[in-house]
Amino acid sequence: MTLRNSTTPTTNLLAYVSFLLLKRGTTNFANKIYEVAVLPAFYGPNAPAPPTPHEQLLIEVDDPHEPDAIARVRSALTERFKELSHLKHE
Repeated sequence: MTLRNSTTPTTNLLAYVSFLLLKRGTTNFANKIYEVAVLPAFYGPNAPAPPTPHEQLLIEVDDPHEPDAIARVRSALTERFKELSHLKHE
């Protein structure tokens, strides 16, 4: 899924594992800026492990390597994950 920078905070972030910035209007050369640790599903010794999903969220910005853009998006993602964490524990 690809989003514009301004829509990031309201997206369901729990569906994604990796968050990448890419130059607006392109689909290649993304810059990974955030990754969520995912624990594999528990399985028994005689059963195959189920696949672990690895969904990526692509966020369009003017320059995916600009330090200000990276910091701004990381901050927005961190704040959104904090909000989701508080909702989970209520």
